[in-house]
Amino acid sequence: MLIFVGDLPKGATEQDLWRLGRLSDGDGRVRVFKKPGPEGQMLRYGLLQVDSDSEARRVMDRLRLARLDGGPLRVRPFVDRHASANERRATDWRERPWQGSERRQGERRSFR
Repeated sequence: MLIFVGDLPKGATEQDLWRLGRLSDGDGRVRVFKKPGPEGQMLRYGLLQVDSDSEARRVMDRLRLARLDGGPLRVRPFVDRHASANERRATDWRERPWQGSERRQGERRSFR
């Protein structure tokens, strides 16, 4: 099971997550990622892969109570989302009538 750990502080390392989750050798893998945020700051998050679901639940409980550099961590099971699948929309979004004002002034496509 993959565990997402968000809101990591600037100096967070893979060893910090390993220590906070109290993973023993061979129990899983840890990676820390950085990506640019909307205001130009670097966002840091980690992924922990734990082999058994019961151990993953214990690790998530430990990490939810843990603080790194004085700040809390966001912990949840990792959900892989693909941008092309648009999984965040409701399943019936195409059938719903649009409640807002119409922004289109005319049809852009040519039907020849």
